Amino acid sequence: MRKELLKKLRESLYTDKEALRQLAESNKGDIPFVKELFKRVAVAALEAGNLDGFLHVLFYSIYTEIAWGDKVDYDYATVDEDINVYMRLAAKSHPLYQKLSENRKKKTDGKLRIGFVLEGFDGKQASIRTYYPFAEYHEGYEVFFYSRLPLDFSPSYKATVDQFINRGCTVRCPVIWLSPLNQVRFLADTISKDGIDILVYQSVYFVPVYHFLSCLHPAPFQAAVAHQQPEYSHEIDLLFCTPRIESETWCETGPFPMVQTKAVKPALDRKDFGIPESAVLLVTAARDVKYHQEEFWDTIRAIFAAHENIYYLAIGKKGNGRNKIVSIDFTDDVMSYLAMGDIFLDPFPLGTGASVIEAMQVGLPVVTSQPDLSESFQVHNEQMAYLYAQNDSLIASSRSDYISVVNKLIEDESIRKSLGNEMLEKVKQYEPQKVSESVYKSLAECYRQKAF
Repeated sequence: MRKELLKKLRESLYTDKEALRQLAESNKGDIPFVKELFKRVAVAALEAGNLDGFLHVLFYSIYTEIAWGDKVDYDYATVDEDINVYMRLAAKSHPLYQKLSENRKKKTDGKLRIGFVLEGFDGKQASIRTYYPFAEYHEGYEVFFYSRLPLDFSPSYKATVDQFINRGCTVRCPVIWLSPLNQVRFLADTISKDGIDILVYQSVYFVPVYHFLSCLHPAPFQAAVAHQQPEYSHEIDLLFCTPRIESETWCETGPFPMVQTKAVKPALDRKDFGIPESAVLLVTAARDVKYHQEEFWDTIRAIFAAHENIYYLAIGKKGNGRNKIVSIDFTDDVMSYLAMGDIFLDPFPLGTGASVIEAMQVGLPVVTSQPDLSESFQVHNEQMAYLYAQNDSLIASSRSDYISVVNKLIEDESIRKSLGNEMLEKVKQYEPQKVSESVYKSLAECYRQKAF
């Protein structure tokens, strides 16, 4: 069946949507095949001059594992250098490229205008909350926030947008849903008209619209943030990331610790969730996909088998909890939930990101695992907890070691308190105002150093 459908798809010059759908559905377990299939269709669209089709289908190629995989390990969330080349060639031949290049000018006086390009404004996502401090502490700079997604894309967007506006920032997003190429046009035109000097992308490669936009260079200086996975690009002047990795760009990589601007709120009442006050509460805050790892759940079960008076709160996990496991969906008030806990568990092999900082802020000891940094493109190889909350007594070298570390914390309240206080001290280096000012300073200095 695969052979016949491939023949049909090729004969249609890769435009037969039904053949594509059947091929993807019938080969769900073969991620490399489906991923390459969508890439071929995307490139065929580009060859035919259909940029909308290229950007749209490429999104499915990038997220094949999530959309079509039986199990999501992010093993295929890698940067394809072919796509980088296609993007650059397509952008540089587009009329917008020349138009934008004529408008790019280096500022010699006045406040720098800095724009942040975000994938929506959902405050329930830790990665979006990362940008709250940059809206709050931006003295000396004019700050703008952009997104390709309209405000009514999600009910949660308005609260974040209002927060940005109330702190003196400007927010730009389309009023209706636009096609991928029209999203690019909207952003390119708006950023150019706003006279943005420095543009900071939340993501480049993993959102094709932003990847194409970055290749158009709508601002004189461009930076990007590698929240968990490095996104190398020759179009980016400065790459901010947690570990100090090598960048192929002209400017040295900058540090970008995740921060939470909201003050720590009182813990919610455990009784409302059926959790006794005397119980030791283990807690994790992560996207639902990071709870799909059987090895992690085997570890949780082993810990439960050794202790009677423990509960586990899984923030961000879909579905109902059971047997002392409480599940709640994403929330923008994650701090109040974390504050109920006693120990933060970093899941593996897919570790958490900004949630680690939030756990440290409420004084929770953070248990994590030793990462394997040999394959820097792999998301799960960059454990944020290991990088942020380094403490040898909390870093496990194996699954059995992870269980031993957690067991020790469960059994000794004094150790929990001591390590929790250590986290409170360590998190001070990620204080929102301090980090925001440092990032803005790095951006401004690198902008002035760049030869235009």
